[in-house]
Parts: sequence; C-alpha cells; structure tokens
Amino acid sequence: AFEGEGVRHGMRGARGGIDHVRIDMDTFRADVSVIGESRPKGICGSGLIDLVAEMFRVGVLDFSGKLVLGVTPLVREGKWGLEYVVVPTKETAIGQDIVLTQADLDYVIDSKAAACGAITVLMKKLKIGIEDVKHLYLAGAFGNYSNLKNATRLGIFPEFPNCKVHPIGNGSLSGAYATMMSLEKRREAEEIAEKTVYVDLLVDSEFIEEYSRALYIPGAKEYFPSYELSRKSLRSV
Repeated sequence: AFEGEGVRHGMRGARGGIDHVRIDMDTFRADVSVIGESRPKGICGSGLIDLVAEMFRVGVLDFSGKLVLGVTPLVREGKWGLEYVVVPTKETAIGQDIVLTQADLDYVIDSKAAACGAITVLMKKLKIGIEDVKHLYLAGAFGNYSNLKNATRLGIFPEFPNCKVHPIGNGSLSGAYATMMSLEKRREAEEIAEKTVYVDLLVDSEFIEEYSRALYIPGAKEYFPSYELSRKSLRSV
C-alpha cells in the first residue's frame, strides 16, 4: 500500500504519479504535485500517505478511516461505493476522475495497522517506550520520499519524541554490496544473524491486540501523545 499498490488508482513512483498532496480547508480540493510535472495518471506511495493524512486533517475522513458524507460534494457515491475525488477528469491524463475509494482506504488502514502493530509488539517485547527509541531507519522509496509528519499522523509508526530519522534508500541492496565487498561487514552480518530472534506475528497474541488498537487514526494514545481528538487542533498542525 505504501508504494501505491493495491488501490484503484495507485501506481509506482513514475512520471504522472501524484507524489504529494495538500487539501484546502475551505474547498476540500486536493492540491497535488506530480512527478515529471505532467498531468496525473495515478497516486504513488508518498502521495497516498499525504492524501489519507490530509483527508483526516480536514475532516473528510473520520478516526476509523471511513469517508464522511455531507462535508463536501467531493465525497460521493461512485461505481465502487463511497469515494473522494482527488483530481477531476479534465485535469487528469487518463480521461477519468482520479479517486480514492472506501475500499482503498480500508486497505491502507489495514496496512498501516499491521505496520504499527508490528513495531509496538517489538517494543513491548524489548520493554521500551516511545521515549527510548533514538534512531529510526526507513528503507526504500518510502523513507526517501514520504512526508514523515503525515506518516506519523496516519499512524504508520508511533511518535518517537527523542528519535532521529534516517532515510537509507535501498537498504537490502546496500547490505548485499557491503557484504560482497568487505569481509568485516560480512562478519558483522553473520554476527547480527546469530543474534536475531524471529517473531511470528501471525501467531503472536500480542500482535492481534496491537493490530486492533492500530486500526484507528493515528492509533493508541500512549504511542501518539501529542495527538488531540479535536478537529481544531488537527487543523492547526
């Protein structure tokens, strides 16, 4: 989901992909930036994160990830159920509206709950809180291009008040290069592998609980201390 897959108008981060979104509080229209400065063809991962976080900020989306009818005509009944019009037909490159459907949102919320739930399970097993995390390493295009404030607002990972974020790009490829070129790095990788503990989330009872608590935006209160339910506070962020 965080790479633009699994949603009706999702796409990879290529020319024509909406990569960032800001929604106007008064008109509820989405102001989008597009890769290649062309007409939009779809929504890539970073754009999807922005879009859902912004929809929540302005009240188009409620805390359970459900579209809210009556706030704006841009939320309507469509061919696939409720949907929000991101870009109207006349402004797209695909000859139709680019929309985000309720089914798309359900998929995103499920994905973000799984991600956040996995992180908080590991934190519980290590008996650490959000204040204890000092470094957060984000790999792939997600780490390089996503708005991290919106990723936290959406609840993909908890707030870490004392944390430095490190976008590292393609971490697996960099690791493969390092172990091929350096015996020292190879020994380090072997040492890490020997110390690694595998946690099977599918059968972990704590994960089911943490996943369920993360099915809301942003998530459980202890992981998002600066979050307030009032829309007024959200609009000021």
